[in-house]
Amino acid sequence: MIMDGTNVVITTVMPDEILNPPPILRFLAWQDEWQTNQPGAARHPDGSPVTNETELKWLKAVQSGGMDVSNWHLSPEPRFLKLWFSDPGFDLGSFSEVALLDDQNKIIPIGARGSMSGSGEEGGEQNGNLGWQVKTFSPNDGTNLPPRVTVRLRYTIGPLEGTQEVPVTPKHSLSMVLKDGSMLNGVGQNVDGRAFVAIAVHAHKPGLWRFGVVAVTKDGRHLTTGPSESGSPDGPGVSAAEFTFTVPLADVAKFIIGTRPIRTMEWTNVVLPNN
Repeated sequence: MIMDGTNVVITTVMPDEILNPPPILRFLAWQDEWQTNQPGAARHPDGSPVTNETELKWLKAVQSGGMDVSNWHLSPEPRFLKLWFSDPGFDLGSFSEVALLDDQNKIIPIGARGSMSGSGEEGGEQNGNLGWQVKTFSPNDGTNLPPRVTVRLRYTIGPLEGTQEVPVTPKHSLSMVLKDGSMLNGVGQNVDGRAFVAIAVHAHKPGLWRFGVVAVTKDGRHLTTGPSESGSPDGPGVSAAEFTFTVPLADVAKFIIGTRPIRTMEWTNVVLPNN
């Protein structure tokens, strides 16, 4: 067990975690309070306010996104919770998924018709040289919640495994069989002039891994991005994942496709702010 201001349970232990500690749940806040009183609305997982100058600087620097469903006119109006996770290894290609569990270890349903937003950020001088994942969602529409919950994070981190290279060659189409019967659907450029890779994901071993793609530019840069997904990667059948990069296809020398195992962390006895 690892202690970090609240009880932490590692439910999936990878061999390299001895040298590379897992992510940290840094802060949480209700979105409505955050909008009117940031960064003063943020709390640590033990319920204490954030007063450390370095942590306040991180909160000001990290882009946290948000949710707005006011045009749905839901009743009751859902309340959204924001969670900040950090790890030096988080990058723009990291997958993350969060859930809250009650004192019976049952998942608390996501309200607002299942709406959730997430943002990722790589490490830099302003954010403590930490990678960040921020999640915003409405737990049970923000009502009838226990004072303390367990926070479960499923995530990917680290280098790609089982990689295959896809060279960018003019006037040449390419198909490729990927892990567990998945297929490379295509490489191209969208109407906004951005290069993309499309993958048909066969859910042969759901919940164990996620695809990742790196674009290697002709000037030697390695660019990462998260996928836009349709269908359920953890469900039966086939889903689609598209990785879109900020450069035109003409600037890309090759793509590297691989997978990352999904890991799981849990933080118990997390205090919900003012609940």
